[in-house]
Amino acid sequence: MDSGNLILTAWGYGLVGLAYTGFALWLAGTGYLRPVRDWSKTTVLAAIMASALWGWFGLAFLWMGVPALLFLSILADIARYGCWYAFLLILLGLNGVVGVVRKPASTRWMSLVAMAVVCFGLVALLLGVLRVSALGQTSRWILFSEMVSPVLGLVLLEQVFRNVAEDSRWNIKPLCLGLFSAFLFDLYVFSEAVL
Repeated sequence: MDSGNLILTAWGYGLVGLAYTGFALWLAGTGYLRPVRDWSKTTVLAAIMASALWGWFGLAFLWMGVPALLFLSILADIARYGCWYAFLLILLGLNGVVGVVRKPASTRWMSLVAMAVVCFGLVALLLGVLRVSALGQTSRWILFSEMVSPVLGLVLLEQVFRNVAEDSRWNIKPLCLGLFSAFLFDLYVFSEAVL
């Protein structure tokens, strides 16, 4: 990687870390840390915090070059996707959220697929750390798991948008557009890396 791309990548990680840290602090200030058992708020805050950690660990890895920081960055990315999956599954009606027209029959298998994708990412990361190459190049498995994660995120997001009541669709559009953009960008980046 040339120095121009390295500087741009460092700026990107730094801005991600700064923006998500600010957003997490704002959410904490508005009451997302209160001991109310609203799992949607908990998963959103966890996803925002994992995104901030992903940015800061990525920036620290670029500055210091310590492989443990790359491991923590990938681990935070897997946690970020796991939290977004949990949030989207909650919105699909697992906890009886108001505004859902019907509880899709497919939520059970989608929950299992979400857990499988997160576990696949963790196993690929563990194989990479242990440098086990019996199943092929471990970096390819990590990249493949990073490519599969946004695909599942897009599927869950589409299900949330389809299953929301017609009058609540305008309320959920900003969330859907934001997550769609993030998932689509990750899909583009990691599909290029896998190829």
